[in-house]
Amino acid sequence: MCNITEKTSKKDTTSNIVTPFIHWMGGKSRLLRLLRQKLPTGFNNYYEPFIGGGALLFDLDPKNAYISDMNEELILTYQVIQKSAEKLILDLNKHIMSADYYYAIRNIDRDKEEFSKLTNVERASRFIYLTKAAFNGLYRVNKKGQHNASFGTQESFNFNADFLRATSKRLKNYDIKYKDFTDIKNKISKGDFVYFDPPYLNSNQNYTKEGFSLEHHIKLKELCDYIDSVGAYFMLSNSYNEDTINLFYEYNIDYI
Repeated sequence: MCNITEKTSKKDTTSNIVTPFIHWMGGKSRLLRLLRQKLPTGFNNYYEPFIGGGALLFDLDPKNAYISDMNEELILTYQVIQKSAEKLILDLNKHIMSADYYYAIRNIDRDKEEFSKLTNVERASRFIYLTKAAFNGLYRVNKKGQHNASFGTQESFNFNADFLRATSKRLKNYDIKYKDFTDIKNKISKGDFVYFDPPYLNSNQNYTKEGFSLEHHIKLKELCDYIDSVGAYFMLSNSYNEDTINLFYEYNIDYI
């Protein structure tokens, strides 16, 4: 059993470099160079309704941003980092790296009454711990919305307090909502830019208990059509297959 290791630095790490604070399956950190090449030359407000780890958001560092997701624990964690970073840092220090402790923390959501007693800070702390202590940093839920990834092989649980503070500053002026992707429709104006990175079509990515079916992708295509009709921009990442090609044949499709 190893205790948590909090990394701190005497240097000011609250400057410009902020990257995702969690490992997220399907994250786009490795594709940022290619994504940048596809961006509009300029845009007004930034929207990302499947925020995940937020690789493109943190890379772009837009002045105005609206981010959302239907993973409640993920969005709550963003909100806690935004508003209560210091309390979160204190709570993260309580975690230890052991299989017994991991499964005890993971299984709290099996007991609704016990889970309801957690504060928002404790829920965010639990979420970050689970994403770092799980096998390969995997976040996965079953149909009941319960985290079900197995324990990993890390010897210690590391987090960087200064980095969380820097992330908090970056998020200060952003709108962060637990909302469905369709919520942005009435907010989009000409010149805005939306990046969509949904659970891929025909994949087994289980980030929420509701899942993301072909019907959801059809609704997403309808939203893309609306965005285009008002003179705004969108970019969508998805799996390359017959269904996605048939859905988006009217638009520029690049295979990566």
